Amino acid sequence: MRNELFIGGFSVDTIETLDISITKSVYSIVDPSKRQSDYSKTVAIAGSKNNDNIFKSLFDVNFSIRNTDQLNPDFNPSIKASCIYLQDSNVQIDGYCQLNEIVILENNKVIYNITIYGKSRDFFAKLTNKNINEISSTEDTTWDDATIQATWSDITSIVQYPMLDKGLSFDWRNGSYQGAIHGTDFNCFKPWVKVQWLLQQIILDAGFEYQSSFIDDAPVDNFGRLILEGDVKQFQLEQSAITGTNIGANRTSNAAFSVSGRGVANSTYYNNNIIYNNEILDVANQYNPTTGTVTIGNSSYWNVFNTVVGTITGNPAFTGVGALTMGLIKKVGSVYTIVKTNSIMINFATGPSQPYLLNLLASTYLNSGDELRWAFISLIDIATNTDLSTTVITNVVSVSTNTQAYLTLNGQITYGDDYEIRNVLPDITQTNFFMGIVKMFNLYVDVLPNGKLIIEPRDSYFLDDTIDWTYKLDVSKDFKIKPQGLLENKKIFCQYLTNGDDFSKVYEISTGFAFGYKTKIFDNEFVKDTKKIELPFALVPMNLNYGKVMMSTRYDGGSKEQADKPIIAFIRDQPTNGNDWRYYAVGSLSYTSYSTYPYAGHLSKVTADNSTYDLCFDRQAYYQWQTPLQTYLALPNQTLWNSYHYRQWEEIGDKDSKLVEAYFNLNNYDITSVSFRNIYWVKNAAYRLLEISDYNPNGNTTTLVKLLKLNFANPITATTNNTEGGGGQGGTTGGTIDTGGSGNGTGAISEVLGGIFKYNANNTVRSNGSLILGGNNQTENGGHTHIIAGSGNYISDNLYGVVLIGANNKVIEGNNVNIITQNYLDITANYVVKGNEGSPFHLVVGNLTGNIDINLPALTDNAGFIIHVHKTAAPHTIHIKDSVGATIDTINTAETKNYLLTNTHIIQY
Repeated sequence: MRNELFIGGFSVDTIETLDISITKSVYSIVDPSKRQSDYSKTVAIAGSKNNDNIFKSLFDVNFSIRNTDQLNPDFNPSIKASCIYLQDSNVQIDGYCQLNEIVILENNKVIYNITIYGKSRDFFAKLTNKNINEISSTEDTTWDDATIQATWSDITSIVQYPMLDKGLSFDWRNGSYQGAIHGTDFNCFKPWVKVQWLLQQIILDAGFEYQSSFIDDAPVDNFGRLILEGDVKQFQLEQSAITGTNIGANRTSNAAFSVSGRGVANSTYYNNNIIYNNEILDVANQYNPTTGTVTIGNSSYWNVFNTVVGTITGNPAFTGVGALTMGLIKKVGSVYTIVKTNSIMINFATGPSQPYLLNLLASTYLNSGDELRWAFISLIDIATNTDLSTTVITNVVSVSTNTQAYLTLNGQITYGDDYEIRNVLPDITQTNFFMGIVKMFNLYVDVLPNGKLIIEPRDSYFLDDTIDWTYKLDVSKDFKIKPQGLLENKKIFCQYLTNGDDFSKVYEISTGFAFGYKTKIFDNEFVKDTKKIELPFALVPMNLNYGKVMMSTRYDGGSKEQADKPIIAFIRDQPTNGNDWRYYAVGSLSYTSYSTYPYAGHLSKVTADNSTYDLCFDRQAYYQWQTPLQTYLALPNQTLWNSYHYRQWEEIGDKDSKLVEAYFNLNNYDITSVSFRNIYWVKNAAYRLLEISDYNPNGNTTTLVKLLKLNFANPITATTNNTEGGGGQGGTTGGTIDTGGSGNGTGAISEVLGGIFKYNANNTVRSNGSLILGGNNQTENGGHTHIIAGSGNYISDNLYGVVLIGANNKVIEGNNVNIITQNYLDITANYVVKGNEGSPFHLVVGNLTGNIDINLPALTDNAGFIIHVHKTAAPHTIHIKDSVGATIDTINTAETKNYLLTNTHIIQY
């Protein structure tokens, strides 16, 4: 038998008894996060003239490698080298090798010990530590009206702009009330990226081709419609909002400022700062020209630029070159940080007094309340690296009237800008992203004989082709059977990340789990551990907004959306069911009306003709909406678990599941042609091949093989279930329309008009699709989609979308009212906001005849506090006043106005 080994394309001298022990295993059937591949145990290669030439003179400890790549000309042990091992021309393993050690024996004989790994391991190694925004694609697009609207009819577009409740919709435009119609513009739509495209780019950049009917899915219902939210921090409000926060200042007289020198506390630099004594521009009152302090009003990315021009005078005895450094220092509470520095070289050879010009530009994220100052840091002798700040210039540098500073909100990407798609991707590594998709859909990754990756869900990866290995069984060795041998855990827990939006947080608080979770418990008394399948994405609960089913994302109530966790969702054009909406052209009252909307969420669609797929692992504890125009919520049973995980764990966890370990007489052709996708027949039973362990190509021993006896679990037939009432929660015959029953039997669906109630039988539930977690609540006829977690609340008839969390004894007479954690107060007289009510704080003013004053709290210690004032009727006037009684706003019409307190002023938005 002929052994051949090639490293980096060079043939290695081998002997026929070369001992290469090979292990091949399926892409972990138990844990897809364990990235296994073919590999060899340590292979010892004897030194020879040819082999020494390949490995160069690495056996010489004084030898220095001359290249940073591989075999150009030297062997670089820090870089993978391609490696192929063949036996009788049959490829046994194809991948790369790692040089582990060099052993020098007596008589200076050399042995090179290497390990060979298969290609699938190489693929994952190439993803390590790279962020998804490091893909090579420079594909770009534009953030403007035409591009946003065009994607709504083009599912093939890489970038999609779905509709979410971002807190940015409106019914006022350019100071004009547009009516009670859902209004949006470009700022309501930020980019999401097709997961399919991103995955393809990552595979391509790793240098691989792939084969996958799943990934290449046409965008009908499943993978082709999957999208990932972009980084909203890259976007900002309209340019006018940016301009309104600009800061500009300069010096109107010459001055001298200290150079503190190296090695002092950052607070010293901050206190010995450069002062621009004249404001040029400061609409939002963020700069103090007396102290030279900028107090940031808006949490955002900022561009901070300053320049100092003047003369520096040193000791005549110093004639060398000095580096003058200036820095931007940030103060947050009692913590001082140097944000950025810049230096200029000054040559004192021609005299002790020298002119200079020094600029500093920093682009950084700053939070509201952060304080900034500029300061000279040091003057350093570049020849000796010694500090000259106190010995040469006596601590001061002259600054002239040409000195100036500017700060502006960095919109990052503003309306009309072109941007590269990779630059708006969220902060997640390629490995975490890829493995997140693998875990979601239980994908198996393998290498085909042609070198391509095959990537398919577990049930599609396995084939029905059968190979008989009965005649290869070594009957002289033990045939071990381990009942439920692959079952290592009592429980499997699947979960997403929790996003920071209100609905996600309330769901986690009320259930103890992130939205989308699943718990599977196996019937086995001998296993105890819990296996977690944790995804690096967030799944967000949906609710009804403006009559449309959508997600709500986190918004800070001031200037920016907040980027919490990468959200994943399906996208599909859906009808508005009469709740038409408007898209306004930028800066204009001109609009286009739409009767469909770009829906995005965990269901593949939300219409009455039923959804197909659900990104939740399982049916969730509760939902906050119902299928539009229906009295029920239609939910598909094709969840992630049922579609992609169910059959695997049913087969492993079944009481008849068996793991078999036996020895087989395998040859080099078997190793070359083996496929883990086939069925293997041994002794009148069918098996899945799991692992070939320590195959020795010399044929001296038989090989240990691990197999899983097939115990076929039938796939779950796709259906859609309509949730009505509390099936199995009422008595044995359900309940009456008012009480719903008081037992805990397994009876028929409760007759609570589609309502669900728990905990207390004293609820009167006459609305459809309502979840009641409390007692003595009442919902009236004609309404739908209410959630109550409280007691003694009353919701009037014909209302929808009321959410009461932690609220008691409330009377609700309006649609889409959200009261969370009791930060909600109806007032009929003047009210002084104390600031301790909890933010955001809702004040509701009803149908009164007299005017009302609302005094906001002092800005001190209340930065970030948000007050929503809801005026539900028009006869009266509301005066909004600051803490000293000065009127800052007046509300005359029925509307909602919002106020954000900062350290320096109150923002109405």
